Amino acid sequence: MENYGKKRSKTLYSFFKPRGETSRGDTPPSNVKVEQPTPNEVESPKSRTQRTGVDYNFLERDPNLHISIQEYPVNLRDEGRRAYIKMGHYQQKLVEYSRTPFGKQYRRFKYGWFENSPWLEYSPSKDVAFCFPCYLFESDIAPHCTLTNEGFTN
Repeated sequence: MENYGKKRSKTLYSFFKPRGETSRGDTPPSNVKVEQPTPNEVESPKSRTQRTGVDYNFLERDPNLHISIQEYPVNLRDEGRRAYIKMGHYQQKLVEYSRTPFGKQYRRFKYGWFENSPWLEYSPSKDVAFCFPCYLFESDIAPHCTLTNEGFTN
């Protein structure tokens, strides 16, 4: 009666066999010939990434000019995100930012805004601000967010 209601908890090791143990089903029968790949047939991981990976040299830094993460092939989206994360925010410090007419007054971007909002990126080509995390994790559900496509001017 003591063990009634007690469940034996499974551990990670209960799902996997230790490396030294093999069962009869794990080893091929002795009469079956198993071909091992020759060194010429084995493709190195480095060459495979160069062929299919994201080329860091051609990533656009200006948030107005780079392509959407959703436009990358599905199998390269995470690698594209990691590449942009590795490069970091595009927070260019200019001596003077462009003035934009807004009603009867002019407005301009201020470098100090990066301190208050470190997620901001500035596009000198369009004179607007973008949201860096919004760009990285934009989804197909809401693909046309102002902070990822058009930029923010107010």
